[in-house]
Amino acid sequence: MEQYKLGAIPNPIDTRDIHIAQVQAPVPYPASYKTDISFIPVLDQKILGACVGHAHATCHIYHEYKETGKVKDLSPRYIYALSKKIDGYPGEGTFPRVSAKIEKDSGCATEDTIINNTTLSHTDYINITETDVVKKDAFPFRIGGYADIPNDKEALKQAIYQNGVVPITISVGNFFNPIIKGNYGWHRVVAFGYDENDRFYFRNSWGEIWGDKGDGYFDWATQTLIDMLVFTDIPNTLLEDIKKKTVTLTREQFLAKETLGTLTTDDFVCKTLELPWLNNQSNISCIPDGTYSCKWEINPKFGLSYRLSNVIGRDGILGHAGNYYTDILGCILHGDKYSDTNKDGIVDVLNSRVTLDKLYKVTGETFMLVIKSIKKILPTEVLIKGSRGANVKILQKALALTPDGIFGKNTERAVKGFQANNQLVADGVVGKNTWAKLKSLIK
Repeated sequence: MEQYKLGAIPNPIDTRDIHIAQVQAPVPYPASYKTDISFIPVLDQKILGACVGHAHATCHIYHEYKETGKVKDLSPRYIYALSKKIDGYPGEGTFPRVSAKIEKDSGCATEDTIINNTTLSHTDYINITETDVVKKDAFPFRIGGYADIPNDKEALKQAIYQNGVVPITISVGNFFNPIIKGNYGWHRVVAFGYDENDRFYFRNSWGEIWGDKGDGYFDWATQTLIDMLVFTDIPNTLLEDIKKKTVTLTREQFLAKETLGTLTTDDFVCKTLELPWLNNQSNISCIPDGTYSCKWEINPKFGLSYRLSNVIGRDGILGHAGNYYTDILGCILHGDKYSDTNKDGIVDVLNSRVTLDKLYKVTGETFMLVIKSIKKILPTEVLIKGSRGANVKILQKALALTPDGIFGKNTERAVKGFQANNQLVADGVVGKNTWAKLKSLIK
């Protein structure tokens, strides 16, 4: 197993990221699809933790071919070595976002100037000199930008169909085909196809002796994916404009009857009021943390409002005018300050309609809303064998189990093992103390 190396370091959260919904409208896509990448040479990172450079170079070669009809010998070493100069990570491997930024700003040199010699030691491999000749060689091969894809199988299918290839990071539990999720680490590969059974096909960077001449597959239900990107050919000016339309809501206070937060853009700040977190239950809970596409409308009841799309398990969620927590059933209120206007001991927001008008002028008709909490919101439901639902899936994902939402024998066994390893009573009951210990594992 030691003959193969990984090297994908999970990206830190960055609310400035561009999201695919901001730059690419969805289109109908077939139940099964494969992009032809047979013309791209299978790369081999050998014993180097340089999978990110190799995966991104493969994608880069594909896009250059689609644009010019020529297969360019682009250098994974250039991408990876420049990433290591700025990523601040002490070991082998790098962050996919850092490499994408290198490709956007500097491009990718060809093998004419930076030979991808993977027999070198890691120290020698990343020791390249970016001469004027190398810079000139790399500059024509810049990407127009890059965008995040939500961690959703249908979103990945859509991205593959529209873009051909998608660099993704997968969890590695073994080193043969198919790779299953596990504890060895994270690996960067290139997804290029899928079928009606939610099986995804990818190009690896472990040479042609691996898998099906360098290609492999995984089933969505038995794999964990993160940091999915697409390379986008859009002007930098448009990327900057899109960034201005990303709005962040940071939840800061979690009270018995409401959640208080701050909503910000580059040039706007206001206060928010939501219901408390009660496991995303309709009408009584705020919605989960996440990224949502929003569109303004004139609502018959609330007037100027924005509607959130893609809210898991909920519909009809709005950002609208109101002052009291009793004005909402899961939606978001906005104001310029807090006050207890009705003297009931519960915080209210003021000047809500004026605040929404100002927000509309800043964002325009559509924008992306990123909701995050300064502390992780943990489920409060007590789970036992026989329990079912969304919180069981959260539990199973934290324990690296298949998330089928059913608390059965395997889940109970995993819970008891986790409890025993964390100095808890190993009774298989997931209550407050067990949820607290699981906090760092919940995504």
